Amino acid sequence: GEFFIRVGMMNPDSLEPILERTIEAYASHRVYKFLHLPVQSGSPSVLKKMGRGYSPSDFIRQVERFRDRFPTMSIATDIITGFPGETDEDHEMSMDIIKRTRPNIVNVTRYSARPGTPAARAKEQVPQRISKDRSRDMTALRFEIARQHYSQFIGRTMRVLVTEVGKKDTVIARSIEYIPVVVPKKDIKVGQLIEVEITSAASTHLSG
Repeated sequence: GEFFIRVGMMNPDSLEPILERTIEAYASHRVYKFLHLPVQSGSPSVLKKMGRGYSPSDFIRQVERFRDRFPTMSIATDIITGFPGETDEDHEMSMDIIKRTRPNIVNVTRYSARPGTPAARAKEQVPQRISKDRSRDMTALRFEIARQHYSQFIGRTMRVLVTEVGKKDTVIARSIEYIPVVVPKKDIKVGQLIEVEITSAASTHLSG
């Protein structure tokens, strides 16, 4: 039948042993070309303090392998700003990894202490104002990259699946890249597959 599957989030260390098999699975026309792969930081030392079992270079290589096969696919990642011990240089490394891999979705979270964790007991706590500034920098970069990514679809005709009712007499559909596409409702119903010409792009969605 006609259906689509969105693969859930995975971490770089759990993806690594099955990387090539996963890429092959994504080649199916029923699988959304959407990868949620949290990197959390572009700094090797910060990732080590977090207890992550991967390096920034692992993340970069995995994203590049997917993009080699599916150039327009959506990449989502997560970044934590202000983790204890994070320096200005560490923050720049996080900015650089986003600039290099260009994910169109970046979930930016400011670090907050969880009682009982080693990080909460760490002496090198980052002041909230610095963490907030870093979060603001990362968010601005994320939206700029997203705008550029989505702009490449303007003028294209896409086959999309209508998934929900939107605001102001619209429906929201998903492209094969799992990009939200806002379309005038007319007589379109949820569950329909429709052809849409993309007329504009924002930092979070397309319109058609």
